[in-house]
Amino acid sequence: MAQKFDRMKDGYNRYQVDLAMEELDMRIDNLQRINEAYQLRCKQLEEQIRYLESVYSPAFQNLRQKEDAASQMVAIAMKEANTIVSTAKQNADVIIGEALLNAREMLADITHLAQETQDAKGTMKRQTQRIADLLDEFEEIAFPEVELLNEKKR
Repeated sequence: MAQKFDRMKDGYNRYQVDLAMEELDMRIDNLQRINEAYQLRCKQLEEQIRYLESVYSPAFQNLRQKEDAASQMVAIAMKEANTIVSTAKQNADVIIGEALLNAREMLADITHLAQETQDAKGTMKRQTQRIADLLDEFEEIAFPEVELLNEKKR
């Protein structure tokens, strides 16, 4: 924004320089007013920031504390959940082991009872055959016909 002045005998045209100086002074005054307005607005905004910080800072602090507490509770809950799951798995393994042991014992008992049943069945067959053989050895005795039996029929 260089301004050119007419040259005169003793230097530049004094009226042009004076006019340019007045314009520059007016421009400086205008810029100073704008600057003061911006500085005032900056102060207002800084005050507003301080006010908002004073109002919201405790809320943010409270929120941070609650977030920290929530994070701690989640960590504790996860730890307890993992402990519960681990304990449940261990208990399930113990229960399954006991159930398998009981099942093996029951199968052994069933096998033993089946063997005893087969032995008893064989013994009963032999004894039944012996009784049948003994019964076959008895002689049949003929009974005479008795009158008493005939009288009842009349």
